[in-house]
Amino acid sequence: MIERNTSGLKAHSETKSAKTEKKVNTAIDRLKQDKRPINFNTIAAEAGVSKATLYNHPRLRERISSLRMMQKQSQQQPVPVENMDAVKLLRAEVRRLKKDKENLILQLLEFEEIKEENRKLRDRLSLQPRQEVIDNRFIQKLRESSFAAISGRAEAEILRRFGGETLGVESTEQDFYEQIRKIISTY
Repeated sequence: MIERNTSGLKAHSETKSAKTEKKVNTAIDRLKQDKRPINFNTIAAEAGVSKATLYNHPRLRERISSLRMMQKQSQQQPVPVENMDAVKLLRAEVRRLKKDKENLILQLLEFEEIKEENRKLRDRLSLQPRQEVIDNRFIQKLRESSFAAISGRAEAEILRRFGGETLGVESTEQDFYEQIRKIISTY
């Protein structure tokens, strides 16, 4: 097996990398001094290297990215002192509105839960047979429908026998109507 001596290549690569870093750092200093934009394009042109070289050197890439961000932040206009109170008020209003939004979302979720519970209860009620209590209103409905000739005595007897009971609980509606017909026919 052949052993290769790579130490010479490694040394050459490190020297080249150091020269590139020095050229780039000098270019950055010139750009900062001239107050020109700092980005990969301007530094590559100023240093005489390719953009790929800048991206392939992690330390250079990180430094250029951070300098670019710092330059962007420093270019933003500071808020004048006289507007600081307005800014504080607006920030407080934003916080209040965010809290209101959270409360509304919670209320909406609660409302949706209540709607779902209401729907379930309606479904359960619809499955149960309709139950009607035998009372004066029930007898009035009978008069308005097919039992027009219910006498006062028949009404009293119906209420005495079935008053307060609920149709369909122990007997079917048909059973009640049959018994009521018998009472009406005897009075």
